[in-house]
Amino acid sequence: DEPTTGLDAFAAEKVVSTLKHLAGSGHTVVASIHQPRSSIFALFDELVLLSEGQLLYCGPAQQAVQYFTGLGHACPPGHSPADFLADLISVDYSTQELEEASRLRVTSLAAAWSTSQQQRPPSRVHPSPSLDLALVSENTAPRVGWLRQLGLLARRSWRQITRDRATNISRAMANISSALIFGCIFFRLKRNQSSV
Repeated sequence: DEPTTGLDAFAAEKVVSTLKHLAGSGHTVVASIHQPRSSIFALFDELVLLSEGQLLYCGPAQQAVQYFTGLGHACPPGHSPADFLADLISVDYSTQELEEASRLRVTSLAAAWSTSQQQRPPSRVHPSPSLDLALVSENTAPRVGWLRQLGLLARRSWRQITRDRATNISRAMANISSALIFGCIFFRLKRNQSSV
């Protein structure tokens, strides 16, 4: 979730390049990235655009601008495709009229995507040029039992907790100070209504 948050443009591009390398070596990489620059957007293989919980596009990233151009929303020349798509699918809350117009645009784009998917023949797997993907049954059982999964997750959580010393110390100090404050407030409080 947002692996480039807080990074400068150079570091963000390096992170996305590493993710692309991972994807090229057979790993599945799913990431949400807000406002990527053009060079980062060019690294995307597949793109999913959501707005207000509605699916507006799902397919090859390099064909997204062409798809929206076919719907009458052309990307201006020299404009970043990522910025264009972000502006296109966003709801503008600055005025009531702009909010209504942008909500109407998002709804029409969602309807157009839904219609285009109904006209396409169903496909289970989008073939990737770099990988040969095999179809897998949807009803496959997990490879390990639930008890093993629970043990692995518990161990991972314990490692995360024990490795973060600063957070553990600050939590302990907050708990101790809260206990002392409430202990002083309620010290020698009797169990009758007049002492409350």
